Amino acid sequence: MSRSKVPLYLGVAAAGGVGYYLYTAGGSPSAAAKQAKIDAKAFPNKPTYGRETGAKIDEAAHEAEKVAKRAEEFAKGTKNELLREIDKADQKIEETAKKAKGWFGSGNAK
Repeated sequence: MSRSKVPLYLGVAAAGGVGYYLYTAGGSPSAAAKQAKIDAKAFPNKPTYGRETGAKIDEAAHEAEKVAKRAEEFAKGTKNELLREIDKADQKIEETAKKAKGWFGSGNAK
């Protein structure tokens, strides 16, 4: 059985966050902690970001479904049209073959 990779991803994200704050603070852990606290306090003031992003994702998914449906309908129509044209060409070939068979002989070999 495979183990869940969620703890690994959370650990990588946490390490990335710590690295970001240490880098922006010039390597000072206390300055990094202060900046992280400031950012954490400012984050709740922007709760609409999640809703806006979710709405945009939902809208994009809906548009993708519409495009996929239109493409499928177009493909079906094109397939039917192509099959009709192939049938017409096949019918013409068969008619021409019948005429040619009549021209080259009756099939009675002597």
